[in-house]
Amino acid sequence: MGERENFEYAMEFVLKNEEGWAVDHAGPTNFGIVLRELERTGEDLTGDGAVDVQDLRGMTREEAKDWYRRHRWLPGRYGEIQDRGVAAKVFDCAVNMGAREAHVILQRALGATGYPVAVDGVLGPKTLGAVNVALPAALLAALRSEMAGVYRLILAGDRNKFGKYEKGWLERAYR
Repeated sequence: MGERENFEYAMEFVLKNEEGWAVDHAGPTNFGIVLRELERTGEDLTGDGAVDVQDLRGMTREEAKDWYRRHRWLPGRYGEIQDRGVAAKVFDCAVNMGAREAHVILQRALGATGYPVAVDGVLGPKTLGAVNVALPAALLAALRSEMAGVYRLILAGDRNKFGKYEKGWLERAYR
């Protein structure tokens, strides 16, 4: 599989978790893209001279995929992860938790599978090298566990605010 095919696979994985419009603790969101991210990248999809909630609400699935490719997938170097399942899981984690947290989770998972790397939140050459020699099934199991652990810490910190997300978050982690 090539990089483009891996991106399409990863996007389908992400969009199963992020399909549709919502307003949650992060604010207005569509396809997992938060309004403040759209504003930061200057995506005026309606062409009215302003980046606002109308741009986000009217965003199509294809526009979301294009945004993710340009602003998350390529800068995050996820296309350099050879196993498409691992790439999709790390990318999904980055969409939900942010790239740095996703990379920390990946680095901890690598350590748990016998490929210790610096836990610095950077998806650099050493982390990518370890990812691409680790056994994908073992790495995916460790990624799921680490992701669930982060969600549980968030819940422990403020169950009143985040408790309603528990079931969905843990399902996402173990998917």
